[in-house]
Amino acid sequence: MLFRSPKPSRLACRSRRRRSGSGEALVYLFRLPEGLPSFRAAHFFVDGRPVVSLKGNGCTVLRVPAGDHRFSQGWTRELREYGGDFGPQHIDARLEPGKTYYYELWSALTGPGTPNSSHFIPTHRVSAEKEMFRCRYAPAADLATPAG
Repeated sequence: MLFRSPKPSRLACRSRRRRSGSGEALVYLFRLPEGLPSFRAAHFFVDGRPVVSLKGNGCTVLRVPAGDHRFSQGWTRELREYGGDFGPQHIDARLEPGKTYYYELWSALTGPGTPNSSHFIPTHRVSAEKEMFRCRYAPAADLATPAG
């Protein structure tokens, strides 16, 4: 089994506290509402496989096997062409079984003459839980089945 997404729910991520299974880590992905217009979807990938697209103020949670993984975030072509630093971003992580990890996306549209930017970064649990309190849960793709 490659990845498992927790059972979908209508609850926000803040209320989706879960325990990881044996040999798994929990990974929360969330997008802050500030910056880019909320209707622009940010696309997230784990080891090159699509996981979820989040609009502003969105979040999801995944169970991921322990080990080395690449978490990536990308934008639609229209936004990449908008200008600034909106290329794909990657976080290479070594996940430990039973641990929980938080990754956030925030962005800035700063206006003419100032570069626009997007940042996909690991964050601390306390900060993440404070921000995720406002987020809407979006179910992630079930990646337990092989790609094909």
